[in-house]
Amino acid sequence: MKFILDENIPSNIKQMLRNAGHEALDLEELQMLSAKNGEVGNLTIEQNAILVTLDKDFTHMKREIKERIRVIYIHIHPPNPPVAEKILQSKLSFCLNKLRRPGVVTLETVE
Repeated sequence: MKFILDENIPSNIKQMLRNAGHEALDLEELQMLSAKNGEVGNLTIEQNAILVTLDKDFTHMKREIKERIRVIYIHIHPPNPPVAEKILQSKLSFCLNKLRRPGVVTLETVE
């Protein structure tokens, strides 16, 4: 599967996804640092990828993007790279199953 990682995603998640056999590209590699959310959303759709983000704004996209995008939103505050990686790694199969079609999966820590 192909993943696009929002600029707020720590590098350990990119490596975890690659180690699991997936293609994972961050916005720096795609020369899209500081791109607007709509541009990132459209790129994700064009690339037939899943966006991984810590940005809640991607759960409230414009209708024309929301109906076509696939997003994994990791809701964690404060951001903690090892915890975010652990959450995604433990729920990755679930996310891939849910995101066969456009939609948003929200992952949260369980306290």
